[in-house]
Amino acid sequence: MEKSVLLLMDLQERMLENYADAATLLKQVRVALDGARKAGVPVIFVRLAFEEGYPEVGDKNKFFSGLKQTGYFLPSDDKRAISKEITPLPGEPVINKKRYSAFAGSPLEVILRSMQVDRIVMSGISSSGIVLSTFLAAADMDFNMTVLQDCCQDRDPEMHQFLFDKIYGRRGVVQNAEDWVKSL
Repeated sequence: MEKSVLLLMDLQERMLENYADAATLLKQVRVALDGARKAGVPVIFVRLAFEEGYPEVGDKNKFFSGLKQTGYFLPSDDKRAISKEITPLPGEPVINKKRYSAFAGSPLEVILRSMQVDRIVMSGISSSGIVLSTFLAAADMDFNMTVLQDCCQDRDPEMHQFLFDKIYGRRGVVQNAEDWVKSL
C-alpha cells in the first residue's frame, strides 16, 4: 500500500499577508489538514526561515539577497510563524528551508525516506515558487506527487492555472482537498 504525507508549505503569516484571498486558501488547507489527521496521514509543515544575519544568503542570489534589508524570516520575525489557522500539533515536523524548494537546505528528504513515503501531497504558496520547485525536485527523487489545487495560490492567476494544466497534471495528480480527503 502506498504511504502518503501531506506537505503544507510556506503557509506563514508573512507570506499569507501578500494574498487577498488567504482566508479562503486556509479554509481549504484546513479541510486537507483535518482529513489527513483523521486518516492518520502524516503532516509535515515547511517554512522559510533564516538565521540572524542571513548567513545562508549570498549576494549572488537575486531574490533572497533582497531580504537582508527587511529582517523577514529571521528568528526575531514573529510573522515567520505558521498561520494560527493550521498550527502544527506536537510531533508534526516543521522543516526550515533556505530556498524555494522545500528540499533546499533542509532535512526533508531524509525525513521522507525514513518514513518510507511513496506519495507527497502538496499544498502551499506560491504555486510558481515552493510548490513548483518542490514538485520538480520530488519528481527527480522518484516520489509520486499529488498537488491540491484549491490549497495552492499564486499572485499570478494565469501562471497558477498554467502550472496545473501543463506541469502538475502531466507529471502528477491534481485534486482538490475535498476529493483527496474522500479518497483516504
